[in-house]
Amino acid sequence: MASSDGRQRAKELVQEIAEEHGYVGEETLQHITNPEARRKIETALHKKDVLGGLSIITHHLYSSKARFIFQLLQNADDNQYSRAAASGSVPFVSYRVFPDRIIIECNEDGFTHKNLTAICSVGQSSKTGAQGYIGEKGIGFKSIFMVAWKAHIQSEAFSFTLRHKKGESGMGMISPVWEETGEVLESPLTRITLYLHNTENSNAVAETPEAIRTQFDELQETVLLFLKKIRRINVEFYDNNGKQTTSVTHVRTAQFQPDRVKLESIFTTNGRPQKRIKHFHVTRVSATKLEKNDNRTYSEAEEAAKAYSFSEVVVAFPLSEASVPIVEPQEIFAFLPVRPAGFNFIIQADFVTNANRQDIVKDSLRNVGLLHAVGEAFVSAVIQFQAYETLRYRWVQFLPDRQNGSWDPFWLGLVEKITTLLRSAPVFYDHKGFVPRTVKELFRVAFDGLDEHGDPLFDDGNPAQVISRRYSQTELHVLGSYGLRHADHLRIVDWLRADLRTAKSSRMKSPDTPESWHERAANFLDAAFVKKVHRITAELVNLDLIPLEDGSWASASSGPIYFAQADGLNVPTDVGLRILSRRVTNNQRTLLFKSLGVTTAQLRMVRRQILQSYRTDTHPDFTIEASKDHLKFLYGTENLAGGEFPYEAIAIFNHRGDSQRPSQQIMYLANDDTHGAMEVFKATSPGLNPGDGAIGYCWSNGEEEGLL
Repeated sequence: MASSDGRQRAKELVQEIAEEHGYVGEETLQHITNPEARRKIETALHKKDVLGGLSIITHHLYSSKARFIFQLLQNADDNQYSRAAASGSVPFVSYRVFPDRIIIECNEDGFTHKNLTAICSVGQSSKTGAQGYIGEKGIGFKSIFMVAWKAHIQSEAFSFTLRHKKGESGMGMISPVWEETGEVLESPLTRITLYLHNTENSNAVAETPEAIRTQFDELQETVLLFLKKIRRINVEFYDNNGKQTTSVTHVRTAQFQPDRVKLESIFTTNGRPQKRIKHFHVTRVSATKLEKNDNRTYSEAEEAAKAYSFSEVVVAFPLSEASVPIVEPQEIFAFLPVRPAGFNFIIQADFVTNANRQDIVKDSLRNVGLLHAVGEAFVSAVIQFQAYETLRYRWVQFLPDRQNGSWDPFWLGLVEKITTLLRSAPVFYDHKGFVPRTVKELFRVAFDGLDEHGDPLFDDGNPAQVISRRYSQTELHVLGSYGLRHADHLRIVDWLRADLRTAKSSRMKSPDTPESWHERAANFLDAAFVKKVHRITAELVNLDLIPLEDGSWASASSGPIYFAQADGLNVPTDVGLRILSRRVTNNQRTLLFKSLGVTTAQLRMVRRQILQSYRTDTHPDFTIEASKDHLKFLYGTENLAGGEFPYEAIAIFNHRGDSQRPSQQIMYLANDDTHGAMEVFKATSPGLNPGDGAIGYCWSNGEEEGLL
């Protein structure tokens, strides 16, 4: 609460400023009923240099598209709130809107002599006028007179009014008149009461209740993203009876992470509240070396310091409560909404706007400079996203779609700026690790080059070259226009070649590799043959891609290789032919091996190879299983028998496991016949019956399992 001495000193300061301006008070002027005579008296009394500035303001006041609400909000954000902070209160501004007046309150530290001097001057301010929303052509705080004819300001020891009506010189806007009041405000608190124009006697669009309501409707909760100090905004509407009809409260609440903002809005109509909560990731950067804003006037001090050359740029990304991107079009802001431009994140900058504030001036050098800073802010935000598990990959959803052909050339410049910066930013991940990589270091693999888990069919080295599968197909599609390349067949063949060289860890050669993987790999490799991509097929025929029955791997170029069966018969593996592994049963793998050159062996050739293998004076070194395969094949192809080789060279195994040629020694077939050789020649147990005690006959017969 201000002391009586403080109030007296404040009153004297108000009167000093009015006298300095040569202001004649309303109590004197009310006796002059002729408006033109009244205006001439005011003109004669005020100083010439002051009036020169006022004439500019009064000229633009009623034609300007400046929003007085945003001007007052920016002024409030420029204030100091040390006393509120000390008491644990958040900085706020509130608007109570009545049919005939608007009451604005703010818990700033309070008015000072400096504030009073600035508000009652032309072209001066105690605020940071080169930055933020200050209206147009220096109108600034005086934009309140677009809607009001009188403003009563109460703050600490001060209580004074400023007045102006359309057609007047404007002296009342800068000449305060002390106004006694019996109400003592809480401290800290500043109250500004705007007494609205009588719209029945006015043709100014900005003065209508509908126009005022429109300005309040534009006051979205997102404005709290851009303000540095204000944390709560309250707007209440009252009817002619002083009853509240609707209200809205926007609150920005503190979060643990400095770059996170939670906005909570409560809308109340006829006593029924509705709550809405929004979450954002907010990134701020400073734009430098900017040109002037053509919509602004700057003080001599600001011109000298080139205060216009730097400005804050803000980008904000909507998130769910779980910190997942919300992808929907957002607006461009120049401290108030301008329009959407095709981006899924909010952009706030001190843009130069056109006359109706419906769009950005596209050929403004200042705007081009701000655009570069927006691109830098976006990439800075992406770097910050790396610290959040839910955003490390999903942030790609915020990227502008470069393939959208409808970009305005101006905003396309921002898209290209983001593209350029991202290509050298390590903000992407491969499928193996958590070390960030640049997009130009990574590749995307088409579906046919992936295994059933979405990983590359063949190991891509260390560090990996394939981008993580945690990016969705839609996100990978978008990244394609930002420099993410597809891995072509030659590159994947290089990975295959490296895999084949590492026998112990080769996925291709491992016996534990599932058949489903082999099928996918075969489908991928065979595509080069189907499409007749000769530069690829020439590489594949020289790789050891063919598994042989003996456990080795061979290339197609190393010589003939045959399928394991010919006309339904197993081709023997030990007769000088290279045979494809019998474990290969998958149709897709068979197609690949056919493309590589594996063929079906001719039956006559196999017969010759079998018979040739027995043409030796010594017993051939075959296993009984091999012997079975030989005999089965020869039997199955007997119809092709010719004079190539006699069967006399064929050796078979007896029941002792020794190989002998039937042509050189009598051999018997083993069977269960009671009169067969096995029964007739076997030894018998001692006894009294005929045949008992026979010692048996040492004979040679075929293996008990059977030969044929």
